[in-house]
Amino acid sequence: MIIIDGHFAIDGSMTTGEFGFRADPDLTSGLVAYYEMDDLTDSHINGYDGVLRSGSVGNVGGIIGDTYIQSSSNRFGGIEYSSNVFQPNTSGSFTMNGWFKISQYNSFNGDVTVIGNDQAQLYMFSGNYLDFRMFETGLGNIWIRWTDHPFETFNVWKMITLTKDAGSMAASSVNLYVDGELYTTTRSVIADTLVGNTVLSSNFDLGGGDVYKDFWGSIDEVGVWDRALTPSQITKLYNSGSGLLY
Repeated sequence: MIIIDGHFAIDGSMTTGEFGFRADPDLTSGLVAYYEMDDLTDSHINGYDGVLRSGSVGNVGGIIGDTYIQSSSNRFGGIEYSSNVFQPNTSGSFTMNGWFKISQYNSFNGDVTVIGNDQAQLYMFSGNYLDFRMFETGLGNIWIRWTDHPFETFNVWKMITLTKDAGSMAASSVNLYVDGELYTTTRSVIADTLVGNTVLSSNFDLGGGDVYKDFWGSIDEVGVWDRALTPSQITKLYNSGSGLLY
């Protein structure tokens, strides 16, 4: 038995924390940042801590342990992180994963960021659709919409995973998983015109940017990888609905 970071490891492959199991090493390969969301700090070694855009904060029960919200109205005030967290290459691969529980739709108009940066972002379009868009000025864009999106039931935790495969700038290289399963329901491609190999390096955001675009609900256990996780690894993260520390 080995002790790693104060946790017991069995055969060096898994450690236990206060609320669950640490994942095996194949989930930490390519991991750029990991936010347990008990606070604003990066739980991974890179130290890409976040900054709350505005307002006060509080802790409520998350999918594992606690999660960080803006306490005054049970809405997520929007957290901004360094651009180092997420710098996708338009022809490269990446994964964004997190647990999300929406309490209500934003009563204001506008697109509500779920996860991503200004140029590669999964967001809710006026509370009606779930969209992913990746673009660069002058180079076109990928734009995918799921009109039957997974947040139509309030106050239910959903694990949302978005992956992009390497070697392509086509919309077909992007996949959305919900609760560990590939999500193809009512998927439509609005635009598929991205050309040119470039790095998209704007700041990484969770849960919107201001009162008009806040994510109303809770966000927990967020991870970003510089590779596309495999379906089996995504299933492992879901852990039969219990989530997984990694």
